[in-house]
Amino acid sequence: MKLVYYMVRFVSFDDGMETKAEGALPLTEQTQVRRLAHYQTTERSALYSVLDEGLAANVAIVRDSLPVALPVGFARDGDSILLHGSTGSDFFRRLAAGVPLCITVVSDG
Repeated sequence: MKLVYYMVRFVSFDDGMETKAEGALPLTEQTQVRRLAHYQTTERSALYSVLDEGLAANVAIVRDSLPVALPVGFARDGDSILLHGSTGSDFFRRLAAGVPLCITVVSDG
């Protein structure tokens, strides 16, 4: 089995959207926390810290009208998250094709 690193690159953060503060990521309808919103942070340094300390990631997509989630190895490279997976996997082929996804990072503590 041949394993490769697929790279999922997020939309540029320099797309003209307003941010809450310098170094903050854009706040959108999709990213706005509704319940206990005062706990939310959009500061890159805080979010990067969570990613850098993460142990594993769960990646979820919708395939054939059903949710599918897989635990995967990951790493952060600047504004990108690198995901480890097989080129023969239907799941990773869909990711490479650009399907919407959700990444949840697992951390200790």
